[in-house]
Amino acid sequence: MAKYYHIYILPKVGKQQSDIEKEINQSLDWIRYGEYNYVVYSTLNANSLTARLKPLVEPDGRLFVCKLERLDGKKFLGMAKKTE
Repeated sequence: MAKYYHIYILPKVGKQQSDIEKEINQSLDWIRYGEYNYVVYSTLNANSLTARLKPLVEPDGRLFVCKLERLDGKKFLGMAKKTE
């Protein structure tokens, strides 16, 4: 089952945005926002996405991958509902 993931990727020296997007294109869908941020829709889990992208960042780049969870619209980052 496909899930949404947030990916921040700062490539290592010598890698370009096109190299990143070649790997991300293997996902079902994606959108880039900002220079290094992507929302990716993929059947891979976070560990598999990390393994796929790791060669683009090691040894001097940065990589962060996390699954995006849908909230009920009344919570922000796990905070409880605001009461009056």
